[in-house]
Amino acid sequence: MTPTDRARDWEHTWFGVWRVEHGETDLPSVHEFIDPSWLPADKDQMIKYLTRSPVVVATVAGYSDCLLCSARSELGCWQSDGTWLWPADLEHYVGVHGVVLPSRLVEHIRHQGYNPPTELDVPIENLPWPD
Repeated sequence: MTPTDRARDWEHTWFGVWRVEHGETDLPSVHEFIDPSWLPADKDQMIKYLTRSPVVVATVAGYSDCLLCSARSELGCWQSDGTWLWPADLEHYVGVHGVVLPSRLVEHIRHQGYNPPTELDVPIENLPWPD
């Protein structure tokens, strides 16, 4: 299955939580979603949408290392637009490593006109957290 196939078939409304290689979990490997040839004309607008969406959880737990390079990001920082949920470092994986966003998320971002909400009306416990 190609990264584009996986993105098309993604059934959740959360994305960007990765299995640490050799870990025992049902989470996907980031490697399953990498496709450097995924270059939609509006990719930069999608990345801006991800980074400009409200932060819904932020902890002071420190930093985590990118699973693919030496970049560091804040650990425990999550963003959402009220429908989808993702860790704040998703923009790094998409912009730097060519991670393909789920097709339904891409359609959702485009439907929103690339304009994320400035605040959410959804309580954080009602967001689509990974199991």
